[in-house]
Amino acid sequence: MIIDVHTHIWDKSEWESFKKKSGGKIEKVISLPWCNNLRSGIPDVEKLLAFTETEPNIYAVGSIDIAGDMKKQLSRHEKLFQEGKIVGIKIYPGYRQFYPFDKRVVKIAQLCKKYNKPLLIHSGDLWNSEDNALLKYAHPIHVDELATICPETNIIICHFGFPFLMETALVLNKHKNVYTDISGIVDECGDSHNFIKIEKQLIYDLKRVFTYYPLKDKTLFGTDYVGENTPLNQVQSYFRIIKELMNKEEQRHTFYRLPEKLFFGGTNVPHI
Repeated sequence: MIIDVHTHIWDKSEWESFKKKSGGKIEKVISLPWCNNLRSGIPDVEKLLAFTETEPNIYAVGSIDIAGDMKKQLSRHEKLFQEGKIVGIKIYPGYRQFYPFDKRVVKIAQLCKKYNKPLLIHSGDLWNSEDNALLKYAHPIHVDELATICPETNIIICHFGFPFLMETALVLNKHKNVYTDISGIVDECGDSHNFIKIEKQLIYDLKRVFTYYPLKDKTLFGTDYVGENTPLNQVQSYFRIIKELMNKEEQRHTFYRLPEKLFFGGTNVPHI
């Protein structure tokens, strides 16, 4: 079984395109809310839930707007955890302009710990058509402080903190409760063939990272798939990256055992 821990699949057409592109190899998909700066900047959790509730193999992640009514949102997400409607919470520091160690984030992390679900943090590169996102908040090094404050909350640095791969590995190496995924790095921005170059370069760069920090057992498989008419439409590239970097046993851990443990409470998931 393969679990994709990071997509933005919101409707049936995207789901059908994804299944075709993945060759039916991915059996569980985790879908995340966007932080949509073209509108309010507030993740639309309810719209995502309306879709995932109709698809048994797609699991929703919630998201909390740090500038909104925290009490109301925490209460809503606690209910969603209790009802089994979400398998984690994602936050967007760079887009919403706050540091991951903000006191409000600590409350979110504590809620995730209570239900043994991960807190996902968008980290690294930002796409922002309105120029109001700030990179200083999105640097993965800031997760170090949150992980120190909340050592029992499982935290996922999304996108391997790209382009800050080595800094992300540094944080993972320090904290047993911090993980990462490889999603969203390979895309078709600017050139429909550019993703091939990016794929090869990423393999080279991650081999270098894993030479210094052998952290394959803390790395999750994700694609950041959005749809065929977007730059984030790659699936097979991510298969090739994992297969190039990892042996069969390591692949089983990354594709299934680790995400099963973090998102679905699977037990007996040993380190490699």
